[in-house]
Amino acid sequence: MLTNESFPPSNPLRDTITNAYRMDETECLVPLITTAALPESSRVHIEHVAKQLVLKTREYKSKQGKIDSLLHQYNLSTDEGIALMCLAEALLRIPDKTTMDKFISDKISTVEWKNHISSDNSFFINATTWSLLLTGKVFSPALNNQKNLMSSLKRASSRLGASVIRPVILQMMKAIGKQFVMGETMQSALSRAEPLEKMGYYFSYDMLGEAARTEEDAKKYYGSYVNAINVIGASAKAKNPIKNPGISIKLSALYPRYEYTEREQVMKTLPALLLSLAQLAKKNNITLAVDAEEADRLDLSMDIFEQVYSDDSLRGWGGLGFVLQAYQKRAFYVIDWLADLAKQYDDRMTVRLVKGAYWDAEIKTSQVNGFPNYPVFTRKDSTDVSYLACAKKLLTLTDVIYPQFGTHNAYSVAAILEMAGHHTNFEFQCLHGMGRPLYDHLIETIVPRNSKNKSAPHVRIYAPVGTHKDLLGYLVRRLLENGANTSFVNQLSDETIPLDKIVHDPIERIKSKPSKPHPKIPLPKNIYDGKWENSTGIDLSDRRYVMLLKKHMQAALKDKWSASSIINGKIINNKNADPIFAPSNLNEIVGYAENATDKEVEEALQVAVLAQPAWGNRQVEERCAILLRAAQLFQQNMPYLITMLSREAGRCILDCIAEVREAIDYCRYYSYRAHIDLKPIELPGPTGEMNILSLHPRGVVACISPWNFPLAIFTGQIVASLLTGNAVIA
Repeated sequence: MLTNESFPPSNPLRDTITNAYRMDETECLVPLITTAALPESSRVHIEHVAKQLVLKTREYKSKQGKIDSLLHQYNLSTDEGIALMCLAEALLRIPDKTTMDKFISDKISTVEWKNHISSDNSFFINATTWSLLLTGKVFSPALNNQKNLMSSLKRASSRLGASVIRPVILQMMKAIGKQFVMGETMQSALSRAEPLEKMGYYFSYDMLGEAARTEEDAKKYYGSYVNAINVIGASAKAKNPIKNPGISIKLSALYPRYEYTEREQVMKTLPALLLSLAQLAKKNNITLAVDAEEADRLDLSMDIFEQVYSDDSLRGWGGLGFVLQAYQKRAFYVIDWLADLAKQYDDRMTVRLVKGAYWDAEIKTSQVNGFPNYPVFTRKDSTDVSYLACAKKLLTLTDVIYPQFGTHNAYSVAAILEMAGHHTNFEFQCLHGMGRPLYDHLIETIVPRNSKNKSAPHVRIYAPVGTHKDLLGYLVRRLLENGANTSFVNQLSDETIPLDKIVHDPIERIKSKPSKPHPKIPLPKNIYDGKWENSTGIDLSDRRYVMLLKKHMQAALKDKWSASSIINGKIINNKNADPIFAPSNLNEIVGYAENATDKEVEEALQVAVLAQPAWGNRQVEERCAILLRAAQLFQQNMPYLITMLSREAGRCILDCIAEVREAIDYCRYYSYRAHIDLKPIELPGPTGEMNILSLHPRGVVACISPWNFPLAIFTGQIVASLLTGNAVIA
């Protein structure tokens, strides 16, 4: 059941944020386009600077690492790139060598690795390709130069076993891991950072690891954060914490049930943990940023951040920060709330603006759960517009906010420089292992090492730290970002792509689109191409829907529940009711149910037998219309059904929602299939004659409710039987 906790009182700024959660995309873009718009002269200058950045960055191609070259060669627009991605993702998880070998054999047998062999490629790429093609060793002494590589090709006559390529792929993955991870320990990461710090870079460190699944995980992550803060603090020399290395933390790593439905318990536990880490960071004079996570956690993150930020022990520090994802429709309005919070306490905070790293998951989650709209934009250009609008707003709030712009896009960098003018009270950020040539050029031109211009904007590297086994989730996101054919980093390194294609004004691009939402990404209710409508879920991360559901459930609890036999439309009361107890409390009566007598069962059978012919002769369209109406009633009465499932079956709210939606989906999907499967089909018989195949009614069907899905599977049985023209006794 939903808890009886009261939510914090709403205020206009929070209400505006909530209203934008899953706002219509076209409507959401209107103020963003207006805010992000710049004069024509500024746009011309931005485009010129962006193109120069791309050209200069491409000149750095000689500095491109082997892994950068490999990722560019095998991007995710190719079957080979997808295969590499699958190998990377799976081999880090598969525990036994036999399964690894089977998986490798399956993946490498279906792609054309030889298409990537070219005299134009680096030796590293060709060697890697041959190891994939022939399952040889990528770093074999026999392949120490191009001549030996080609000789090996001529001698090769057969494919070796998967067991040979396994260590090669694992070795490659370790190399790729090193590309994206600063070090296995904080001390090694700090040592590796020293040459880059001399170039002018600053650092923000992140301890690798996804969300905690257990309390033991959470304690381990908390301990690693404490250790990291102390180690980083020991190297902090500047008086201003912003000029020292910093740390980013994930709230989901500190608590295993960091979700909105657990808000009451989360608020009792997480703020204290975050506060203790913030106090430690302040003591060590470094910054601490609360990292962005999935959209359904934003509201909860804001509640926690507000409680911690308001603590008197942090006053005068200015080092607590918030990470904001521009691909979320709420981002533009969250900035107003953050600025208001800083003003309330007459302090400063850091705000890191990023584009967002969970786009695919946000789209799929909304579709799976049947939410009314998406929390993110469906076009990359829309995200870029949001990013520019947010950046412009942040640059007007530097009295209370220190903006940190995380981007690898040359146009975004040029636009921020244009919007900032001579103002330099901000910084750029990039991910370790991504787009370094762009920032190497930038740091040499606008932040020269020996410059007397001490107020030039910083460039900070976001650097993950952790062991190989903690790499998986982060690595997969980086490979997706690098390998996607729409990735700016990917396009930047491909000199065959003209400048005009990768340097463009996203505002003009999105304004020119007749449809602002992407036409190939329908709303969640329409994902089945109009064949049937997806059932609508309830977003339990949106306080508006939580409060509404709570209200309806409390009303439903006032009803006295009883169940009796219904025969031929009449309720049969035999006054032989048994109490039904709540599984969570066996002393609590949920309601009463009357068991049918033998006489009633016989009567039901007779009625069903007599009714079946008329029902079976009804047109399929009529039967479908009745079941679609049932689906509509299920949808309208979802809160009531959730209450009943929760009380009687002991299900948690999320499972209750899923079960009601499954019952709705049965009605709609089977109705769709009925139009296809119940049409007679002519098939030739063994002697050439034509036979008519038809799913005709079988008679009377008995459906028995299963204990584990008393609504969904029960409904599925009944709907399938009714749609095929059978009478049903349930």
